[in-house]
Amino acid sequence: MNSIHTDQGQAYADRVANAVTGLFGDQPVAQEVLRACREFERQREGIESSRGIELLSVSLVGAKGQGKSWIARQLVKDPRVAEQLRSGDLARDATGTLTWVGPRGPEQLNPSVERFIFCQIDQMADIGRPYLLLDTPGVTDADAQIAEIARQALSLSPIKLLVIARDQIRSAINTHIARQTAGSVCIPVITMIDPKDLSSSDLANDVKQLMAHLHQAAPQSDWLEPITVVDFDISANAAEVGHHTAQAIVERLRSRPLDDISLSRSKEQRLQAAQERFRVQVSRLVGDQIPQLASAVRKLYQETEKIPEEVISSMLGSPLILQAAVRSRMRTQLVNDTSALWFPYRSILSLLHLTHGAWDRVLMSLTGSVPSLFGALTAWARNFQQTRQLQWEMQSGLRERIEQQVRDRIEPLCEHFQRVVQRLQTRGAIVPRSASSESVSGLGIQLTGIQQLQNQSQNIFENTLAQNAFSRLPLQLAGFVGTVLFWAFLSGPIISVYRQYFQASYHAISDSVATVEHFPHPSPNLFFTSLLLSVLPLLIYCMVVLTLYLRRSTIERVSALIQQRHYQTIEEMKAAGTLKLHFENPLLDQAQFLIHLEDQLRAAGASNNPPGSPGGGIDDSP
Repeated sequence: MNSIHTDQGQAYADRVANAVTGLFGDQPVAQEVLRACREFERQREGIESSRGIELLSVSLVGAKGQGKSWIARQLVKDPRVAEQLRSGDLARDATGTLTWVGPRGPEQLNPSVERFIFCQIDQMADIGRPYLLLDTPGVTDADAQIAEIARQALSLSPIKLLVIARDQIRSAINTHIARQTAGSVCIPVITMIDPKDLSSSDLANDVKQLMAHLHQAAPQSDWLEPITVVDFDISANAAEVGHHTAQAIVERLRSRPLDDISLSRSKEQRLQAAQERFRVQVSRLVGDQIPQLASAVRKLYQETEKIPEEVISSMLGSPLILQAAVRSRMRTQLVNDTSALWFPYRSILSLLHLTHGAWDRVLMSLTGSVPSLFGALTAWARNFQQTRQLQWEMQSGLRERIEQQVRDRIEPLCEHFQRVVQRLQTRGAIVPRSASSESVSGLGIQLTGIQQLQNQSQNIFENTLAQNAFSRLPLQLAGFVGTVLFWAFLSGPIISVYRQYFQASYHAISDSVATVEHFPHPSPNLFFTSLLLSVLPLLIYCMVVLTLYLRRSTIERVSALIQQRHYQTIEEMKAAGTLKLHFENPLLDQAQFLIHLEDQLRAAGASNNPPGSPGGGIDDSP
């Protein structure tokens, strides 16, 4: 368990106070939260300092008229001290101050609400180590000041005796007090039991149900076995009842290690519990009294969760655009992986790659069609521009799209949030739209992790294409077949010309009969026609190869894999906190902080109250 140090607790309370004053000004909800902040600070300081008490302290807590002071008297052997611990139903007999009993009192004793009664440690019940006894007023006292003193005392001691009268065993005030004891060692003491009912099944069932609710209300507390005490006013031997009660309390406390380590752990637990109670109180105040703010902030928060996915969708474009990008890159990859040895097969592949979408014009341009040649050149220019645009989109376009997404999706909700805050600060008055829109431009919204996401996006694209690259052996085999096909068509005229050339050269060297006229004089049209007749079959062959390698099913599979890996990367970056939309505007940050408290409360409530958990049998009224 993490320790809640003084500076951490103070910083937490200060953040809550700054948030409510910034959002709600001097509205009543802000004043209530500030009072809760001051109360939390008092509890935290009391737990941290323990009022300078070096001894272990044991508090008797509970509602008014439960018998707390009578229990305290049983733990004191000195009759002069016991006489000063008054008890009774009358107002003059009831405890109205914090009464400390022991060998040494606390620091900064306030005489108006506290008193200290000296008692030798050997005149107190022996629980294994010296201690200080604290008798508290009832938290249900009609006097508001006395009840407040009792509530403040609930955080002072690591050991508490929760005193409950038999007729109040089903009261909801018991679970309310139990929540304030979280992190302590607690012993329920059931008093004022009719001797006839001591062994009845009704009492046993009520005690069992009480313990279930106490455990549920304060699971962090160490709940010991309850003690039952018969009504000493009607008992034949009140002294014997008191002796047995004190003995039972001593036995319970001796069953637990009360060393410094366990008490330090209890201190940490009580600090944690005090902060948890404070958080619950603040979140209830905020959630119950300002639902409009909660709705505005939740809408804003929900949209921030969608932004990364929306950005990736816009970055990758529609499935057709992504497939076009994948097809273009795979065509480039196919050309680059084909060896330059296979000429002119590789050149024709490059030409078809650059003129994708205008293959019919390429075929017509080879026949001498000038318009088709112009159309092929236009297609080449368009494809080149699209390739550069896609490259820019992958490298530099992400930040611009994010800014556009924020403007389109987030700023309207921020404007609505500003109006809600101003209505809260002006007691519900109608705020004109123009009055709130002035501050929207300076909201300071930023999505962190953009550069990492952009780098990851490029890596995903490149790695996925590399993993789905074509095998080199089939590519070289296709190049070999295409090259053989081309030269098979073109070899006839070339072989004929070279045969004539070699024959004329032979005669010119051997018998000097041959003249220049004997050497071949082929027409350029011959070679142009031969080249055209050779290129056309190769062109068709290359189209078939590109069509087979770049099948629609392959393109769709690779595109889907790229998209899936992008979304997976986004989830991982969000979970790690790398990719997060945050607000530099103080009001938005403060509102999100307060509403998050309520979300935590709801989640904690769901986990602490699972279906089928015990919930009945306790009167809900204090």
